[in-house]
Amino acid sequence: MDVVEARGVLLVGSVAADLRTAAFGLTTLARRYARCPALTDGPGEGADSERVTTGHLEDLRSWAQVLVEYRRGRTRFVLDHVRLTAAREAGQLPVVATDEPRVVDALRRESPDWFVVLLRGVGDRTWAELDVALSVGLPAAVAPPLVHLAIQLREDSAAGPEPR
Repeated sequence: MDVVEARGVLLVGSVAADLRTAAFGLTTLARRYARCPALTDGPGEGADSERVTTGHLEDLRSWAQVLVEYRRGRTRFVLDHVRLTAAREAGQLPVVATDEPRVVDALRRESPDWFVVLLRGVGDRTWAELDVALSVGLPAAVAPPLVHLAIQLREDSAAGPEPR
């Protein structure tokens, strides 16, 4: 099997897994990671979200920059192409943390080369259908160094053995 360089880090689990803490942890661990939370204009919160104006979300839609949009109650969440592209152009790996299967599906359509990490919290669903690169059942604060190390190992194996 060919090892391909990751196009981003996808942290999947439930809110109980504290995905936001793991996403922040990665971005503080190394500059190569860029947190890309879902954008929202509503009162609710997702696993990792950032509040913006309704006008901003409408602009993203009018520019065809919405990768995926979903609702929870009256709250709208949007993941956009703009921040993913900006992170990659800056040489960073986008970090998306989600508990929403539609986001996972959209990112997999965007690129099959996401480094998928399942963070399990107490009482989480299994996500059995998800093909993960790493599954962590530890506190979210412990996960970032493990994810960073796993990505480094993946990249090292993609580069092949060092010349002797």
